[in-house]
Amino acid sequence: MKKVLAIVLVLVVAIAALVPYLTGSEVENQFRAGIDNMNKRGDFDFAIESYDRGWMSSHAKVSVGGLGDERATFNNEITHPWVPGLGQTHIVSTLSRDADPDLSSIFSEPPLRIETWVTDDENFRVELRSPVAQGTSEDANGVQTYVEWNGLSGFYERADLDETFELVAPGVRISDSQGGVAVNELRLVGDSRMDDRYEQTVLRSMLGSGQAKITIGKFSFNAPSGESVSFAADFDATADYRDERGDFRSKLAISDVELDRPGVAQRDQVDIKGGTVEFNLNKMRVDALARTLTTLDKIGNTPMQQVPERQRMAFLDDVASIFDTDSEIELDVSSLETSRGNAGMGVTLSLGEPLSERAREYMPLPARVMQRMQVSAAAFADRSLLAYGVEQSSNPNQVARMIDQWENNNLVTVNNARYSMVLDYKDNSLALNGNTLPPQVMQALTAQMGAIGQ
Repeated sequence: MKKVLAIVLVLVVAIAALVPYLTGSEVENQFRAGIDNMNKRGDFDFAIESYDRGWMSSHAKVSVGGLGDERATFNNEITHPWVPGLGQTHIVSTLSRDADPDLSSIFSEPPLRIETWVTDDENFRVELRSPVAQGTSEDANGVQTYVEWNGLSGFYERADLDETFELVAPGVRISDSQGGVAVNELRLVGDSRMDDRYEQTVLRSMLGSGQAKITIGKFSFNAPSGESVSFAADFDATADYRDERGDFRSKLAISDVELDRPGVAQRDQVDIKGGTVEFNLNKMRVDALARTLTTLDKIGNTPMQQVPERQRMAFLDDVASIFDTDSEIELDVSSLETSRGNAGMGVTLSLGEPLSERAREYMPLPARVMQRMQVSAAAFADRSLLAYGVEQSSNPNQVARMIDQWENNNLVTVNNARYSMVLDYKDNSLALNGNTLPPQVMQALTAQMGAIGQ
């Protein structure tokens, strides 16, 4: 009995010692499969230079190309779970500073450290950190660039279908003989829920519903001549593809704009104080969008002219099918505030009823779209801002006469020193301020606009 127990004990110890190695083999297979999947995307070129598998941990060296002539090298320390399927795989990846002379001259430690905890394909967390650094790099022509880097931190986490992410960069300043650029307080944060109606991971993620926000505390550029510009920015985006119709809505707000042009007389300057731009895609067909994204994923980086004609034509038809009579594209500049006055505009694009089957068969896609296109637009500009634009034009007298003609013909309206225009285009017919323009007026307007551009 003792002998039997001893044999059993030896077997248990042997199996316990073998399990981590078997787990290490499974982790290696998954690691290599992950690299293969990233290479299929075609954005970068990943290559496993070496993989040393151990009992409790492994080491892999991976090089990455696609950002220039040099290849970046990541050293990966991989810790295996004791039992397959139980516990997490922990990967610590560090970017080698020796891969690029610029990195060596700026960073005194690895420029980037990435930690990954993997439970399974649908549950993992990635954290990244870049240390504070500063230094001067020099290119082959002896041009020096000074970099002041205030670090970087962030994470991406996926728990089943829920994704959350954040990226924070306190600041970076880059300057050389051509001027300097600085970005302060950059932050990206967001969350989304993947769509489990699709098997492909790319569709689950791209057609997920969520929100994201990008904030720039201050962006500034300084030219050697003394000219400079700075501003703050906020960008918000939301996406909702949960139903048969999907919406994408975004808003960009620019504020705290400062312009300094020492060589330009004050009378010739116009300072932009800020503005807001909204861009929305409403009621898109999600099925057509899914087909389009699937084809793009299959095509990868293959130039469109090299894609087989049947696949290319099917792809273009899918793109056109994303929008139908219920869909809208909206662009709205609610107010552009300047020192000379304000201006704004809004445009809504939609499609009329589908063309006949014969027209769809023989008309090129661009012609079919233009035939169905419907445009509703409105714009305004303060008289003071418009007068400044006239003065700065190459032919002020001609532009002023054209504006007078437009006002006399009710193509623009004037109220409280503000010019405004409402435009509607449908069925190859154009109306301004509710008045449908005869073909000869449209031809005259086109000729006038063409003369101004010459």
